[in-house]
Amino acid sequence: MCKLVDISLAELQAMTKAQLIQTALEGVVNVTLMNEEFWLDGQIKLRTWRGRYRYDNSFAWKHKHIWSYYPTGEVDVFIESHLNDGETEIGRRKIKHFLDGRQPIITEDTIPI
Repeated sequence: MCKLVDISLAELQAMTKAQLIQTALEGVVNVTLMNEEFWLDGQIKLRTWRGRYRYDNSFAWKHKHIWSYYPTGEVDVFIESHLNDGETEIGRRKIKHFLDGRQPIITEDTIPI
């Protein structure tokens, strides 16, 4: 965990917005890897983790990532799901990957901002 007091002014000024947010959250939320599943060939199939607030251990968020692959082993579809404390999906982002060198595209995005 990185504490803001451990960061120099130069390091702070060099951080991107995403890095600043992540650094601030690391001091507020404990992240726990809940589950990982793998295909028989060793490729990741599913990963679930949960965030809980440090000050009272209450639920902060839960994410589930699911991978599917082309027969050649490259990622085909990646799905990121956001779940509430009752395991109900509240948002989903589906990213389609291509074998021909095109950039991946988001084909579904219902994740609340």
